[in-house]
Amino acid sequence: FHLSGLFLLIAYFGFFSLFPVTRIISDSVIELINDIKPAYELIWGDILRYPFTFGDFRAVIYLTMMALIGALMFGLISDLIRILWGPEYSLFNFLTRSMLRNKEKNAVGPQIYIITGFIFSYMLYMAGILHILAVFSGILIACLSDAAAALVGRRYGKHKVVVFSKDIKSIEGFLAGMITAYLIGLILIGPIYAIIGTLIFFITDYFPRYTADNILNPIFIPIGIQIFIFVLGLPVGWFGL
Repeated sequence: FHLSGLFLLIAYFGFFSLFPVTRIISDSVIELINDIKPAYELIWGDILRYPFTFGDFRAVIYLTMMALIGALMFGLISDLIRILWGPEYSLFNFLTRSMLRNKEKNAVGPQIYIITGFIFSYMLYMAGILHILAVFSGILIACLSDAAAALVGRRYGKHKVVVFSKDIKSIEGFLAGMITAYLIGLILIGPIYAIIGTLIFFITDYFPRYTADNILNPIFIPIGIQIFIFVLGLPVGWFGL
């Protein structure tokens, strides 16, 4: 699930010469309904009432949200099956059996929290409250920085620290997560706002006692960055978007 942020990035922005995946899907659907126009109009009415046109960026925005909600529902159903009937019946058992900590085995997995955080921040973007690059910075930091911290901490963590939740983490893991967070922010939103995102990542990773950082990071990081965008008024990213 730590790669979900990258998939979401490709769905919204595309990848170099590749159009956003959601735009490709939307344009393909438009071609399809034009090919089956009589059948479409019989069921849905006048084809001119279809809300999107070729290359319409609104389709990218709405279909990305649709994909997020679909991923959340798919993950919830799979986790409920795992909790109620046993992990052997879950579609994601081959992943979750090695990923879940003991305290998570009888509860929903971290992927549910992180996707919920994605949806909340993306809703704020759709409402015009958050900058899209602040949203994706939070999403990628939540995914990749957390993964880097976990991997480096397990493999190279020698200097242990007990965080507020009583979990044992390592200084090496924190450093790996913060470096990754800063690099992501540096690429997407520039060096100043990257510092803000990195600090929020550290705070949400170290201090929460009862709430999972998987839901806090993709919400608090974009909001924190947006506050400083408003206060400082500096250009966002390298192209001043």
